[in-house]
Amino acid sequence: MQRCSHLYGSGVRCGEETLPGSDFCPDHVTVEDGHEPLSDHPFRKLLMRLAALILLIAFLIPFYYTIKALYLDTTIEAQEAR
Repeated sequence: MQRCSHLYGSGVRCGEETLPGSDFCPDHVTVEDGHEPLSDHPFRKLLMRLAALILLIAFLIPFYYTIKALYLDTTIEAQEAR
């Protein structure tokens, strides 16, 4: 019989026999099938877009004030001494 394909956190492979038609033993077949891959999680895209928006705003606010100070503020002309 085949051995279970489950890897523990230490890198050691499980030594139990697999179920027929599966790559995992009875203890690990539900563990592997019960978790949704992170890339398919429904809120992952929303969370990444929100993080990107926050970072964009954090970059654009100082950029706006820098451009405003350099080009949009009125210049003060020096007065001659009397």
